[in-house]
Amino acid sequence: MASIRAWVRNTYLSLGIEYFCMSMILEPGLGREVRERFSDWNIRVAKRSPFREFCVPVMKKVIQAMNLPIIYHSDGNILPLMEISST
Repeated sequence: MASIRAWVRNTYLSLGIEYFCMSMILEPGLGREVRERFSDWNIRVAKRSPFREFCVPVMKKVIQAMNLPIIYHSDGNILPLMEISST
């Protein structure tokens, strides 16, 4: 499973919020370098993530076993990836 996070969250989580805030003033290149490395890593993960093969079948199995209406949160439209009946 892959967790892709962009923007600044990975940077302040990895550095610690206090150090991150201080580094924006004292060492702005550090935060920039950490963000660049995270973005490069996210790109590699996104290109190699076998979401359809490993995640969708498991999610589908659990959803069908519940036999209840569900809400699945995503930051994007995943419906084309999932063939789930509305029953």
